Amino acid sequence: MLLEAFKMKRCIFSLLIITIISLGYGLPIISSNSMEIKTNTTDATIMSSTSGDITFPFGKGLHIGGDNHWNLTDLLDVNQTLENLPDFVGDGMTAYTGDDLIPGVSENRHLVAVELINSTIWNDNDFGEGEIYFNITVNGNFTKTANYAANDGDTLLLNLSVFYSWCFALSISVEVWEDDPAPTPDDELGVYTYFTNSPTSEVITGNTTIGDAQVWLNITVFDTKTGITAESLAEGTKPYFYFSDETSATEDPDEVYARVIIGPDDDAGLATAICIQYIFYWTQENFPIPTDIKFHDDDYEEFLIFIDPNNLMTPYRYVLDDGSYVSNMNSQRIAIWEEHETTDILETAAYSSDELAPLIGDNYSAAYKYFNITERPDAFRLALSGIRTMNLLVQTSFHNFQEGPPGVFDIVSSEMGFNYTINEFNDTIIRKFFRRHYTAFEQGLWFISAVGIETPKVHPFTFDIVNPFKFPYLTNGYPNVVDDIAAFQKANKSWVNYEYEIDLTLALLLKARYTITSPDEVSPGDEFDATISVEILDDQTEIALLYDLYVNGSIQALFFDRNFLLDQEGKVSVNIPVRTMRLILTLLGYQPYQKSGLNLDKSGYLTLDNFQLSTNLLGDILTGNMSLHIWDLIKGELPHYFPITASPLHLIDYFMDAIDINLGAVFSGFVNGTIRTDKTSLATSGKTSFKFDGTTMSTTTHIVTSSDVTDTDTFQIVLDDLLFAYQFLADWSLDIDFGTILSLIAPQYATMHFNIGTFPNVGFSSDDSLIESQSTVSKTTTITMDATSPSPNTSPNAISLPAVTLILFLAISLIITRNKIKK
Repeated sequence: MLLEAFKMKRCIFSLLIITIISLGYGLPIISSNSMEIKTNTTDATIMSSTSGDITFPFGKGLHIGGDNHWNLTDLLDVNQTLENLPDFVGDGMTAYTGDDLIPGVSENRHLVAVELINSTIWNDNDFGEGEIYFNITVNGNFTKTANYAANDGDTLLLNLSVFYSWCFALSISVEVWEDDPAPTPDDELGVYTYFTNSPTSEVITGNTTIGDAQVWLNITVFDTKTGITAESLAEGTKPYFYFSDETSATEDPDEVYARVIIGPDDDAGLATAICIQYIFYWTQENFPIPTDIKFHDDDYEEFLIFIDPNNLMTPYRYVLDDGSYVSNMNSQRIAIWEEHETTDILETAAYSSDELAPLIGDNYSAAYKYFNITERPDAFRLALSGIRTMNLLVQTSFHNFQEGPPGVFDIVSSEMGFNYTINEFNDTIIRKFFRRHYTAFEQGLWFISAVGIETPKVHPFTFDIVNPFKFPYLTNGYPNVVDDIAAFQKANKSWVNYEYEIDLTLALLLKARYTITSPDEVSPGDEFDATISVEILDDQTEIALLYDLYVNGSIQALFFDRNFLLDQEGKVSVNIPVRTMRLILTLLGYQPYQKSGLNLDKSGYLTLDNFQLSTNLLGDILTGNMSLHIWDLIKGELPHYFPITASPLHLIDYFMDAIDINLGAVFSGFVNGTIRTDKTSLATSGKTSFKFDGTTMSTTTHIVTSSDVTDTDTFQIVLDDLLFAYQFLADWSLDIDFGTILSLIAPQYATMHFNIGTFPNVGFSSDDSLIESQSTVSKTTTITMDATSPSPNTSPNAISLPAVTLILFLAISLIITRNKIKK
């Protein structure tokens, strides 16, 4: 009985397993036209996608404006202006003084002494004893000896020291003369000459050209060095001086200074050139005879020599302020001596360097004239070093220079030659000279009744010594500072007036593509998942910044006086194909993709610093700092379209260095939207909103349809209020940099910094961090619900009729079996 019972139980267990399996397969329990729909099963559900494009337009504006007046008189400090200058030399140039070794000069120089030992007079050209004297020139240095008595055949023991200096080459000329009483001219006994590029210690001798005398000279070389110092080059190349004495005041300069500047000379086509800059100073200047009264204290003159390092011995240019008064009545002009065709007197606008413009004015009309070196060989001689230098005549009481030697009508009272000392023209001396502006302002003007002239009692130093390679090479602000009495009187009353209006608009046009994936047709009571995604169409994204700038103002600071006006509008725009950005950066050679100081714009108008750029427009798109260089953009682009603006921009460029719009930002993008059905009586959505921020690009919502539908109907899945937004949590600022002009006078006003605030509005609130598209978008997809057709899908919760019948049969059999066992 037990065995039989066990068999019966095993049979029942097997039937239960079959029943469970049958239930798992969903054997039908209702008729084939049932409307029940399987839920959460995608195997047999037919899904389709609906797509469309969305355009998100953007636009945010910003306006700032204002005006200012800054009185700089109390802030005016010449000393501060000078201390703010690290040096007094132009960009790409270097100044050398004292023992500084001049680069690029590799020739040997020698410390040489020359003595005239003795001379034999073969023919004195006179009856009885002749009065013999010698004119000796060694490297341009002239010596005239005393008279010596000698008959024919006599040898004069002289032992005269006639030269001691460093030199690259040695040139000697000894003229022998017999002195006769006036009006009889002196008798020439001939000349002896000697030249060498490599001096050595030796005794040299020879007869004169006509054989009437013989001379012996002793050459001693004490030292030889390679290269040359700034001091030696200036000393060995200095000009040879004559004087035309027109006053009781001395014509000899009280102090002479020099330095060597090395830099490019574009006019000469030289990447590296040498300029020796000489400054001559007199403590006083007088009117000429017969007035012969003091004109003013302090006077200065400048003289320039230009040398090609590859042709050291022959300078290619000499420049001086050539102003004759008595002898030839030439008008004051800059004399430029070159191998250049001689010209008439011409005029040009001479611009001062930015650094010195407040002290000497920024420009003036300069007269100049070219002179051909080859046409006046007598104006030149060898200098002590053997390098060619110039004969200079201080021809007027006003200390203007002219080429020497003196002419027939010049009153010559002295010949200084090379007998003057060169001092270092270093930054300390330069500051000392410019600080004399203080004394000039304190002493003020005085009226000289004898000549009816009003002038400053003390004349300031007015030479622009910063860049001697810029035409016309010698720039003198004297017309601005001294000749313009009104300018001198108001020079210490300084101010800046300034007004500005700035309008900015950030405009964006962004396109995206939405996709809704869902069944085309469902039955009443169905449930399904609908998927929503949004893709940014990166190649159609445009970002633009529109600007309208108005700046109007004027500045008066020392001798710098200018009005300026800037009224400009424009647009900077760029298409951003985000997916191809990596390729573009690679082609441009920018790797890695995070780089400091990276200019995405080839013109350099837009600068991104320390930035990171993502590969799509959702999430953090850009982090870092950005500067839009508006002033560079205007200077670079405006003249191409309106050439007439080039000159005004050039003038403003002396005043203003930069206008930059700056921001430091985290720039991120996201898409917001809502999800709903248009007929909640037919279907409802399990999710009501979504946000795509880069970490998510799609979302799924569960849709439940109503089972109480008897007729065919439709409903829509609606994506509502689709909104693309950029988020800027960044501070914007506007920087206006006046550069060197204002910074020299009042550094605290050199850069104007305007805090605009957090973008896009000056008044910051929580909403201001968003830049939203100007309109929202709604998109839908339509789904048909058909109550007349059976669904191809069934619900996993429905139980089929055969399964129920089988269960009832098994239950009855189990009851009968249990009853039999009990019996």
